[in-house]
Amino acid sequence: MNMLVPISNYWRKFPLRSILILALFFRLLSAIFSQGYGMHDDHFIAIEEPWSWTQGVDYNGWLPGTKGPDAEPSIYSFFYPGINYLLFEGMQSIGIDNPKTEMFFIRLILALFSLLTVFYGYKITESFANKKIAQISGILLAVLWFMPFFSVRNLVEVIATPILLAGMSQIVKARDVVSKKHNFLPYLISGLIIGIAVSLRYQVAIIVLGITIALLFNKKVFGALIFGTGSLISFALIQGGLDYLVWGKPFEVFIKYVEYNIEHKNHYGNQDNFLMYFQLLPGILIPPVGAFLFFGFFLKIKKHLLIFLPVALFIFFHTVFPNRQERFILTIVPMVVILGVIGWSSFVEKSKFWKKFPRLLKGAYVFFWVVNTMLLLITCFTYSKKSRVEAMHYFYSLDEKVQTILVEDTGRKRIMMLPVFYSGKARNVVAMPKFENEDNVDYSTVWSYINVANSFKIFEQDNGIEYPDYIVFVEDINLDERVDKMKEFFPNLQFEKYIEPSFSDKVIKWLNPRNKNEDFYIYKTGIH
Repeated sequence: MNMLVPISNYWRKFPLRSILILALFFRLLSAIFSQGYGMHDDHFIAIEEPWSWTQGVDYNGWLPGTKGPDAEPSIYSFFYPGINYLLFEGMQSIGIDNPKTEMFFIRLILALFSLLTVFYGYKITESFANKKIAQISGILLAVLWFMPFFSVRNLVEVIATPILLAGMSQIVKARDVVSKKHNFLPYLISGLIIGIAVSLRYQVAIIVLGITIALLFNKKVFGALIFGTGSLISFALIQGGLDYLVWGKPFEVFIKYVEYNIEHKNHYGNQDNFLMYFQLLPGILIPPVGAFLFFGFFLKIKKHLLIFLPVALFIFFHTVFPNRQERFILTIVPMVVILGVIGWSSFVEKSKFWKKFPRLLKGAYVFFWVVNTMLLLITCFTYSKKSRVEAMHYFYSLDEKVQTILVEDTGRKRIMMLPVFYSGKARNVVAMPKFENEDNVDYSTVWSYINVANSFKIFEQDNGIEYPDYIVFVEDINLDERVDKMKEFFPNLQFEKYIEPSFSDKVIKWLNPRNKNEDFYIYKTGIH
């Protein structure tokens, strides 16, 4: 009991500092224990590709000349992968080459960086409301069940958020402080900062548009002009400069990205659920409190227009654009929380209904915190895609030289894309989704940096790919038959290691079999 007194006193004296310490604690847990990766993009684009450059190769062919003289630019910005490339080069220069150690330091940097979301979220809320409401908003941003987990993932949708909130705080400051007509500095700083976020995640340009319109609506014409100019300058220097440096043309990658997404808008994502984000946002914030916050987001629109309009436009764009994916909306979740807390708190304060049923409201809050705490503790210790990571890291620990790895997924007849980064070396990986006899035609192609083949003829061609040293069998579907078939080609085939998914991966797969969290069986061919 005596320990709680100084903690309580510290909280009353330093609420923001206390919230940041709380946020840091759970983010450090995630940095240490939440290994692996959550989705394709937060590893294969943000990590695997820039790491390959440190190995003297270009896995996905992003650099000019890799795929021949007629190669076209990638659709992905070089900005964030470029930062990771510099981090990898720096770590390797001081002797850090264990992939797991490298990823720990990257997660740690992201965890610390994400504290800006909590800090600026608190400050923005305090500006619109008061310290009490700001404390509620800050606590939610610190310990919402998914925030620490995603804060250490390499998703540009999430990494752009601290920068976005930092820029928005300047706009809010301009609203509160600026009195002189030509005091343009806060608008310029805000534009320059948010322009960086656009270079990370192009869709943040919708936020820029929304803020500009809100400023014009509030008769801040000069501020809108300066803000828009600042964001364009920042985006031009970063995105335009990088594209010119690599491809000799400014905005070349950005143009390709826009063209690709327009052309393939109906090929990805959730095409059928038009209201997906209106279900997702209240859902991830845990009902019924999530519904309360989402409702609060739409209250006092005029007063909160500088934040509401850009966020509403962002949601609207991703709703009408057919390529809907859950992670796209993560960028603006903190802003929904900020306005949701402000709006809902004001509504409850004036509501006759909730004054009549305070126990019902308290019960909703208790349910929220119980569920949130349980999910928070689970996600902070979630090792996502563990089996894939551990399967590749197995080869890092081997003393012997491993040149080629065959990934045999004929049970599911799929192409298995394993994170070669965790093996510590750019190795040849051949995926065999459907086994064919030697006499059949070889349909080998290069898909990303994974060589896909339906026969063993790929090893007989003059392509630098030797016969495999190891075979990784995916899942136990007819495993004995598949192993026996491989023994026809590799008589000395010998079992080495079984790698299973993490507990959380198993649960996720049980809840939704579409999640591909596999068992792996590693065999040594014995040919070298």
